[in-house]
Amino acid sequence: MDESDAHKNRIFAALGYLWILCLIPLYLRKQSPFAQQHGKQGFVLFVASLAFWVLGWLPVIGWISWLLVPIIIGPASVVGFVQAVRGKEWNLPLLGSFAKKLQFS
Repeated sequence: MDESDAHKNRIFAALGYLWILCLIPLYLRKQSPFAQQHGKQGFVLFVASLAFWVLGWLPVIGWISWLLVPIIIGPASVVGFVQAVRGKEWNLPLLGSFAKKLQFS
């Protein structure tokens, strides 16, 4: 990881964990591997939260999904945000490897 890249783009990287704002680092900081990594992970969390929201409309499964959002996605977003602001590289558990494979043009 390039320390100057992390320091210069840490605020953009942190925005990646604020729901739809994940698109900001993905499209405005394409040259920054640090911002891209955090933006991609934020995008995965954004898509997961949308999936849980859709599942929330189903009986029983929906109630369980409404419980999982604050237990899983909320803390993952907070940890990612804090790590990005601190200029640290952080990999999202379970979904981090999927996020690395994403390509945005």
